[in-house]
Amino acid sequence: MKLNKVCLKNFRRLENVEIDFEAKETLFVGPNNSGKTSATAAFKLFLKTRDFKIHDFSSSRIIEIDKFGNGQGVDFPKIKMDMLFTIDPDTEYGRAITLIPQLETLISEVGIRLELAAFDQERLIHEYQSSFPKNKNDERKKSLSEFLAISNNMSRYLKLIYFVLEKTDQEYILHHLEEGEAKKTLSSILRVDFVEAQRNIDDQEL
Repeated sequence: MKLNKVCLKNFRRLENVEIDFEAKETLFVGPNNSGKTSATAAFKLFLKTRDFKIHDFSSSRIIEIDKFGNGQGVDFPKIKMDMLFTIDPDTEYGRAITLIPQLETLISEVGIRLELAAFDQERLIHEYQSSFPKNKNDERKKSLSEFLAISNNMSRYLKLIYFVLEKTDQEYILHHLEEGEAKKTLSSILRVDFVEAQRNIDDQEL
């Protein structure tokens, strides 16, 4: 089973990117501030710590969050990660069974979407506006993004939601996947390890 492609949307500098993976190894190469750190951080957050912060949203999405908080008719944005795998239909169906929407059809590609979303938008907007009511100038002391930056508020109002991706001729159809089942499946088909960068080491220390 092989991870072929990852698609990221609305994550830090990565508004909408696709990352193709080679058969053996893939290197992220580029100048400073090109998104290399953001790409690796996405894997760590979605698949390991799940400890998202407000500034994991891209800057344009933070603007939308504040518009949502002001009741300006926009939906609360989402950070998305799509992971696409190739499988051997003869030997690997068992490992990927929860990612196969139609068992009667042999397929060679499966996919899963991880989506950071506000799971109860009405509660979020009510509790934000109650915490920071408008003053006499029709302004609030803090924006919604500042409210979500307060300790533990991201985990109180946002969570990861999982979907199976069913490929069609034109697009992907989403099928909701229970969190426990999704985590179990991902842990069985994907191993993610991180080695923290070592700074300020020179030849004399090696």
